[in-house]
Amino acid sequence: MKSNHVLFALAWLAVPMATRPASAADAVKVAAYTALDDSTVVAGIDALARGLGADSTSSIFVFAYGGRHFVPNEAQRLGLAARQMLIERAQVDSSRVTLVDGGYRTTREVELWLVPEGADLPLANPTLTASQVLKGWKRRPPPKKK
Repeated sequence: MKSNHVLFALAWLAVPMATRPASAADAVKVAAYTALDDSTVVAGIDALARGLGADSTSSIFVFAYGGRHFVPNEAQRLGLAARQMLIERAQVDSSRVTLVDGGYRTTREVELWLVPEGADLPLANPTLTASQVLKGWKRRPPPKKK
């Protein structure tokens, strides 16, 4: 009886792969940036817009990662800023943009993915666990008055 369950599970896992259209392209990471200066962000957004071209069916995934030093809501803020630029600068419909909090990396980072219809969705790839993030770090104390 147990072997029947294993065979059923293997057959069930194979169904999504078998039903995926042979012509479906893979998801592509179009841009990634750690520096948040305007020119770097704009270059990433423009690269994604070029990759999108006239394609009206692909989705865009924005993965945002917080850095090693904990900053509250850092990944969400980075992702929302990238999403807003996609909507305003690249004229992408907001319904095509999915924002993903990817967790933590050594440095904060944003990845922009182009996902054709029928492609496997990209997955977050954090390099740090939440326990490795430095929480409670403080700024230097002000200099003592003499």
